[in-house]
Amino acid sequence: MKIKKYVLLYLFSRAICATEIGYDTIYLLKFDNLKNDFPYSHMEEALPDLIRENYEFRQDLTIKYIENINPNIEKYAQSNEDSVKAIIINGRFQVVNNNFHIEYEAYDMESWQQLIKRHFFCPLHDVACVHDAFIISMENNLSPFLVDRLDIENTIMALEKAEKENMKTIDAKENLNQMEHDSDHFFIEEKNHREFNIKDIKPEIIKRSDSLQNLSNILLQVLNTPYEVFIGDMEIELHDINLDSYKVKLPIRYSMMNIIKQELLASLPLNSYLNTNEEVIFQFSSDDFIIDDYFKENMVQTKFQKFPVIYFLDKVGQPQFIAIDTWLSKDLFNNVKINDLPVYVVNKFMPLFSITSGVGNVELSINTRVLDLRYDFLIPNENMDDYVKVVVKFIQRDEIEKLSEK
Repeated sequence: MKIKKYVLLYLFSRAICATEIGYDTIYLLKFDNLKNDFPYSHMEEALPDLIRENYEFRQDLTIKYIENINPNIEKYAQSNEDSVKAIIINGRFQVVNNNFHIEYEAYDMESWQQLIKRHFFCPLHDVACVHDAFIISMENNLSPFLVDRLDIENTIMALEKAEKENMKTIDAKENLNQMEHDSDHFFIEEKNHREFNIKDIKPEIIKRSDSLQNLSNILLQVLNTPYEVFIGDMEIELHDINLDSYKVKLPIRYSMMNIIKQELLASLPLNSYLNTNEEVIFQFSSDDFIIDDYFKENMVQTKFQKFPVIYFLDKVGQPQFIAIDTWLSKDLFNNVKINDLPVYVVNKFMPLFSITSGVGNVELSINTRVLDLRYDFLIPNENMDDYVKVVVKFIQRDEIEKLSEK
């Protein structure tokens, strides 16, 4: 996040030098499946679709799909009827050593100058990582070009400098991890030693079937993105008394029907039924799953319950207003800031799932009802641009408590 701030501050400091019109059109190509892996063929369209979905709220942008890149095509003839300034995005992906690698470039349609080229990877089956990392990369690297006016060369330089700083940070972390690994292999002095024959005194290891799955890992995967979210139409009006603020009404619907339909749950050896409270109960038996101490200490104690955090973002993805909806006391958030912005706290949201532990089994209860909430915010005028992108993310309770400690 510091890197993103650096880029934006740098670009703003150069604003007076911005003499070119910003880009108003994005052309998308299917991403190349480098190894032709059939199980991941859907990502050819899913990745560019993420770009389209991320920017579809921008009414000042045109987003289209094209079949291929032809470096020899000529720029549209300049006329009063055609003033398109476009970016073409091309990308590819492949699986290497159980990691899902994504690389993409953005080119200027007229000059074919490469504006950005980025690469990242996630664990193979971590869908949330792929989604979030791709969106963050786009917001950090593509959004700075999607403004009314910009200095292209300085924008490219600022982004490259930020990327190099980011790579230094990653390299430093990897070096630290290697040092910690090396420290475990220091030469052990044998001068002072004693040998033990522990054959008769070590406790017997009770082996369990290798086919048993760890319940913590399963539920973490199932509940990684627990809620479906539908954001309704926003209503805005000036405050009756405070003319420096807008009254904003925003309906948001939360549901967990996506969890109930998950193929992962359908493939597991478990029992399920619908109780009288319109809850679907999934029962996990200790005969079929490993229920470890981590699960008992954290999962059942609702440590993994998540609250919605509602972001109001501007054109370039910078937060202008942030709200947290939680059943915790508002006093916990008096000093909380996210991206240097104070947060607005409401107490409307209630979790739609629970985990309980019984004798020999664990139950996951999913409420089938829809939670319809309407939020009423008072937002300063300077925090409401012509375009607002509303994003709902979910943060675990311990992550919010860490914010409150800062």
